[in-house]
Amino acid sequence: MSRKDERLIKTIAVLISILETRDENLSGHSLHIEKLADAFFEVLPLRYHFKVKRNNLRLAALLHDIGQSCVPSDTLGKAGKLTPSEKERIKQHPDASVSLLECMSGYDKILEGVKYHHERMDGRGYYGLKGHEIPLIARILAILDTFSAVTVLRTYKPTRTYEDGISTLKLGSGSQFDEELVDIFLSIPRSRVMECFSEVEENIKSLEDKGIIL
Repeated sequence: MSRKDERLIKTIAVLISILETRDENLSGHSLHIEKLADAFFEVLPLRYHFKVKRNNLRLAALLHDIGQSCVPSDTLGKAGKLTPSEKERIKQHPDASVSLLECMSGYDKILEGVKYHHERMDGRGYYGLKGHEIPLIARILAILDTFSAVTVLRTYKPTRTYEDGISTLKLGSGSQFDEELVDIFLSIPRSRVMECFSEVEENIKSLEDKGIIL
């Protein structure tokens, strides 16, 4: 990756980290997925490398939920059952993300991941795409997003472990998630996955020490 690309990713990571601090349930989430994306790419078979680029995957990970800034925080962090209107509001966040990002020319593959990361292999996702109709980058993000959502601390749910995250992916393999891509994720050494948590904590702490995040 070029220095220019790396600087872009680091800059966006800082901006997203600042944006997500408005809601403690989002803080570090997108940064965590970006770290997982890097770990995932390390074990991704070479035959996939011409279909998805590492920097595109990392950028899509950072930007996948930017449209949630348009959703009220009390809806995002609601502990109880969502109303139909609240569910619909949340389901609109991928479109909001694309609207915010579509001015970026040359980033069509990133936008595909951002828009379709809530699709399911069985066609029961937000837009009804099924199987390999779902872009590869979006199928990868769906796995990373779910693992992060399960394992990262949230105020509205009990803390769950690495094992819980893995179990969730296995249960959804083939129906919610691409079975082969789940197997690839499972091949990442546990120690490498746990490093991603530590890297996020270190990055957030560094921003706090610099006074960038209060």
